[in-house]
Amino acid sequence: MLQTSAFEVLLDLPDRVQRMHFKRMVDQQTSIPGDAVYKYSSERNGRKPSGRVNTATEFATRNVIWADRFYSLRNHIIHGATPPDAEFEFGFRSRSKQRHIDIALLFFILLVQRRIEKSFRKPMFTNEVVWEAWQDSSTQTQWEGFVYNSLSYQGRPPRVINRITRAMLRFS
Repeated sequence: MLQTSAFEVLLDLPDRVQRMHFKRMVDQQTSIPGDAVYKYSSERNGRKPSGRVNTATEFATRNVIWADRFYSLRNHIIHGATPPDAEFEFGFRSRSKQRHIDIALLFFILLVQRRIEKSFRKPMFTNEVVWEAWQDSSTQTQWEGFVYNSLSYQGRPPRVINRITRAMLRFS
């Protein structure tokens, strides 16, 4: 709960439709041009007559899907639900799952950096939160999930660098 409050303060989210604004800001400030877009179900307020959760189909990057799930978890807790243990983890079409609390820290650091760049009106960091697959060298277990990655501009196509820079400065 404190992490969502920290995001609300950092991003100056409005009092209403916070999840929508949170998703939009995560998309605008953390998605990399060329990130894959996926179809997913996003929760909506209310329930269907059958008692099932009301959902809407959306298309978004993994970053936004995580933001949607993270804020949905927050909403469930705020409104008195007791979410199942599985809801505290984010898994994306894989057997690997990461705790929301760990992913939130990665995105929070990145968004603080974006806020610093906005204040100085220039790009200063080359860090991103990216989705990667890796193998644990000690257990040989395959994993995939979000990682904090310090990217270098070297070797990246100039058009991608320009789009990233424009995206970072868009909110100046």
